[in-house]
Amino acid sequence: QVGSQPLPEIVSATIQLGREALFKDKLVHFNSIPWNCGWPCLATEQQMLDGIDVPLAVFLIMVENNAYFNYLKNPKVHNAGQWEWDASGIPEMQMPLGPPLGPPVKIGTSVFARSFLHLNVKIDLATEEVTFTPVTPNPTPPTATPTPAPVTPTPAPITTPTPAPVVVNPPPTP
Repeated sequence: QVGSQPLPEIVSATIQLGREALFKDKLVHFNSIPWNCGWPCLATEQQMLDGIDVPLAVFLIMVENNAYFNYLKNPKVHNAGQWEWDASGIPEMQMPLGPPLGPPVKIGTSVFARSFLHLNVKIDLATEEVTFTPVTPNPTPPTATPTPAPVTPTPAPITTPTPAPVVVNPPPTP
């Protein structure tokens, strides 16, 4: 809780305001440190890895064109370890995403979900539980060589031919 407003309401409002700005073709630069780190953030490299899920999920729920995600501990590159300002090596940043398949969906008062071509994202703001589920595309069915249907010949009925009458020189007519 921040002041009199619960944190899930604050984050929900942040998502809404970010989406409204993006739909007005504004630029949104979403800056984050590890979740619940505080300021100044004294996170270790492992805490940076462990703390990305909530900020990344919030960003992915909000993202549209002109949205950028910045995740770092220290904006000062000088005398800092690369892990403090470069999040590109974090496994969650390597997940294939693809374009969104639609807008985010709000479930109840604190759960948001969104689907992308290669990833489904779900966050419960009340419990801070995040799920990233990779989507495997439907495999193209193999193109099998058609197996010809078995051919079973049906024999035609054989009948005894009826002899045609033979007429040899007809008798003279009187």
